Amino acid sequence: MKYNACILIAHNDPFFISICRNFFSQYNILVTQVESNYCKIIHAIEFWQPDVVLVNVIIPNSDSVAIMEASHHLNIKRIPMFFVISYVDDHKMKSSNLEQGASQFLLSPFDNYLVLSKIFNSIISARHSDQVTPCCCGNRVSPTQHCELAIYEAIANLGIPTNMNGYEYLCRAILYNISIPWQSPCLGKQIYPTVASATNSNAVCVERSIRHAITAAWKNNSRLIANYFGISQKPTNMQFISFITTKFRFVSAGSGDPSSLPSAL
Repeated sequence: MKYNACILIAHNDPFFISICRNFFSQYNILVTQVESNYCKIIHAIEFWQPDVVLVNVIIPNSDSVAIMEASHHLNIKRIPMFFVISYVDDHKMKSSNLEQGASQFLLSPFDNYLVLSKIFNSIISARHSDQVTPCCCGNRVSPTQHCELAIYEAIANLGIPTNMNGYEYLCRAILYNISIPWQSPCLGKQIYPTVASATNSNAVCVERSIRHAITAAWKNNSRLIANYFGISQKPTNMQFISFITTKFRFVSAGSGDPSSLPSAL
């Protein structure tokens, strides 16, 4: 069987590995595991040539930085994206991994589904969204998962950089806005604290990060966003959130399938 993508996990949490396999199997993405050992990880990267590698920051007799450095000298088509897991909030360690090229530095314990979403969107960004499509067989995706993945993919398609905190905050804000009754307008004073509470942040940081992400997208994709929104100026945070919420509701109501949202962009 040919897979759309491959994820290599050098991590020993059986529960996390299980939900990874269940989740990504729906998108024909292979999840394979390897023992947290330098030689075995390097061999697995060369053999599987994964799109994403999840690895602990410290492994026996080595670390994630050494793994990333070694990956540049392997006979592989492309360097995988690295998601590094740490049990210690160490700024120096985090900086060295990000400087070496890590896509994400994850502090354990973390929100499993949030990590899955980040991995999924990283693959989408690298491979283009039309190449990572749901399988026609296997487990069905729940409506909630369809909703969340559709929003995450749609926001990425509009040019919001997926590596910014504002991307995650914006997706969560839209999902929260969708969850409230149609007649109840959701103001920033409700959205920002709610998202902040779910992400261990604060309302001011959430508002600022979302604005920064929208600004970055507008700078690089102003014509796309202007045409889609029917506007001539950069949208405010609440304009962006409200418009995507309304668009999602109309598309979902018309097709019965939230995953059709990205195709409308």
